[in-house]
Amino acid sequence: MKRFCVNVLLFVLPLLLVLGFFEQLLRSIPNDYSYKHAFWVDRPNDIQALVLGSSHSFFGVDPSYFTRKGFNASHVSQSIDLDHQLLLAHEQELDSLSFVLIPISYHTLFGRLDADAERWRLKNYVIYHDLPISNAPSDHLEILNGRMLSLLGRARAYLRKGRTDITCTEFGCSDHRRNKKADLRTSGRTAALRHTTKERARLEDNIEHLKAIIAIARRKSARILLFTPPAYSTYREHMDADQWRVTQDAIRPLLDGPDISYHDLLAEPSFVDTDFRDADHLGRAGATKLSRMLDSLMLAESSTAPLPPASLRSPAR
Repeated sequence: MKRFCVNVLLFVLPLLLVLGFFEQLLRSIPNDYSYKHAFWVDRPNDIQALVLGSSHSFFGVDPSYFTRKGFNASHVSQSIDLDHQLLLAHEQELDSLSFVLIPISYHTLFGRLDADAERWRLKNYVIYHDLPISNAPSDHLEILNGRMLSLLGRARAYLRKGRTDITCTEFGCSDHRRNKKADLRTSGRTAALRHTTKERARLEDNIEHLKAIIAIARRKSARILLFTPPAYSTYREHMDADQWRVTQDAIRPLLDGPDISYHDLLAEPSFVDTDFRDADHLGRAGATKLSRMLDSLMLAESSTAPLPPASLRSPAR
């Protein structure tokens, strides 16, 4: 029996060493998550205007157009609980923070990444952002995510050609180089139906996460700007009216001070067909337009002039 165990160990140990080496190699390939984690840690003084959110922020907000130094901390499918966790993890270093921009999209208050079809992305927050949010083995190992041939292809491309998985700019938004224009009619219906749910179980928790983000911003003496990103008409016409009403009703009580505002840009008329990459995501031109609009709002709200009631504030043009 002892001999058998020794033989098994001699067989398994080299395999474990190879797998361990391959895991470290995969983790060494730069990606959006590792890049943004390094930005949080190494450049906190460059985060004066912080953008949170999911793909609507990632594709739609380019901090290079901000007057202040900005950082887009969003990721595709990033839910508001993860926004909260990221901000909480780095709160102490954010001494230069003056604005927190929080997107309130049609689906924001109703979902969580850990219960979504995109749940596989959760491992990126565990591995690269060091967030203690999962005990599942698959969320701690790259080699348990994806087919082995695909993983080998990534490693080979990195070692031979230096190809990384970074798709964001220096300040965290999409570089738009890999984005292809989608059919606005088809993508509108598909996306709106995907974001529509009758489930309200996560609404209360997500509102609490939103309140916690607002509380952190206030502890840092930063202003809070809530905004709903633009969406193409084919997306808007397939939205469920009750779900959107619930969202609006949930946001209204939070607008309780001169340091917070909400701007509904969902149907902002200055956004036209050529501004969109698909019906609910902006392309390069649209991102430039929205980013300049948000910058104008920040400039206006940081002035010494008193702010009007949030319900009366109109988007900057």
